[in-house]
Amino acid sequence: MQRPSAGAPDAALSARLYGMSSADAAQLLLGTQFSEADQSWHTLDASCSASFAPVTELGVPCAVPAAAASVFASHLRLPLPDNPPGVGTVSGVHRFTLDAELASSLNESLHDAAVRRRHVEQGVGISNVNGFHTEEELFHPEGAQPAGTVEGSPALWYARLQDILVEALRLAHQCADDGTSAASPDAAEMLISGWLNVSGRGAFNTLHEHGECAVSAVYFVDDGQCQTEGGDSGGCGDHCGAGSGAQGGDLLLRTQLRAFTHEYGFLAVAPLPGTLVLFPGYMPHAVLPRRQATDEAAMDGAASLRISVACNMQCAEQRRGHLCWEERRFAEEQRMQLGRACRLVRILEG
Repeated sequence: MQRPSAGAPDAALSARLYGMSSADAAQLLLGTQFSEADQSWHTLDASCSASFAPVTELGVPCAVPAAAASVFASHLRLPLPDNPPGVGTVSGVHRFTLDAELASSLNESLHDAAVRRRHVEQGVGISNVNGFHTEEELFHPEGAQPAGTVEGSPALWYARLQDILVEALRLAHQCADDGTSAASPDAAEMLISGWLNVSGRGAFNTLHEHGECAVSAVYFVDDGQCQTEGGDSGGCGDHCGAGSGAQGGDLLLRTQLRAFTHEYGFLAVAPLPGTLVLFPGYMPHAVLPRRQATDEAAMDGAASLRISVACNMQCAEQRRGHLCWEERRFAEEQRMQLGRACRLVRILEG
């Protein structure tokens, strides 16, 4: 289950984002959140001592076992400084690059499924703005597909990705930040759900988190031929950290550098096709806007679409929500209240 920032942002926020560089847009997105308390959007800024420092961590390489070499070409662990309640001072993020041949075949099928469903389904509005988002679906274990399922139906779009997710989680567990060697999660005991995201030019995702799940995942199918500030096609760069330039649809992962403050860090992950990113379900994240198209045809063209699969993974025995979602939400509400008080004082003094 997603825990998004509910409610649609106003047009003014979208207009501001579209005219910004990636760095400025990242700070605005990561500092703007929907408050359930008063059902409105609030933005933190420097006047309230809010800061957003980009993380340039290149990652620690993890060995890919020979048995998984046909699935993954590389595996990076990124220990990000963070202060989530009850977890510690580091949050582990893992980035996998799929084998090129496997990724090419998988991406083609997922791309076709996403485009087809975008044309025939209404989709849902969660954190997505101007983008298509399918309903969240529970991934059925192999051999346990719903009765009446036939090849090519929507229920099977995730079939090939499911095993990859379980294997990635197993490898991430073995390369954990704390070096523990406890037994890896059992695929038979793993609950996985997911949905397809399709973003044309100008689409983005507001800040949200998936607090009830143990691990969240994003698999990038297509980057929509994103452009850098220099205007070169496909120039996103094979890295984590600096991002893909101006408005390239980067995934933004936000951390808290100092507990119960507005001192944040963030990692910008370029949407490189064939890349799988695992991160804690409690970690707030957003997606930068795509460059706006100059005409409607360019926005709707299948080749210009940023396509990804988002997933939640949770062991069956972890349904209780052990990652302190309620505690983190309360803390976030308190920080937002502090930000509103700061702005009120500034208005009264102004």
